[in-house]
Amino acid sequence: MVVSERVDQEPPPVISFNEKDMRYGLPRHNEPMVEIRGGIKLETTFGECNYARTIPVLYTVVDVEALYNLIIGRLVLNKLGAVVSTYHLCMKYPVEKEVRRVWADHQVARHYYEDSLRIGS
Repeated sequence: MVVSERVDQEPPPVISFNEKDMRYGLPRHNEPMVEIRGGIKLETTFGECNYARTIPVLYTVVDVEALYNLIIGRLVLNKLGAVVSTYHLCMKYPVEKEVRRVWADHQVARHYYEDSLRIGS
């Protein structure tokens, strides 16, 4: 194994603050961003009928207003063997010797996207 040291040609950028920056102060992060209420492990089925896969999923229950009622993380996707395309609103996953797909409803996705834009206004 060869380890080399990287030598930068330029010095790192200088980060400075002036009086105007300091007037607003720094944001406080004493409080948690999301209040966690607990967790629950549930058998979760992806797909329908003969094309379904059921795996145990540990869900974290949080107290937050959100447009989503569920967010699936990387651990679940890896356990499922899934590949996700946000652009295509599609998830592919293996079932026995086949690859199956779950598609999102484009109209529902558009509705939630538009709602998310209104929240910031």
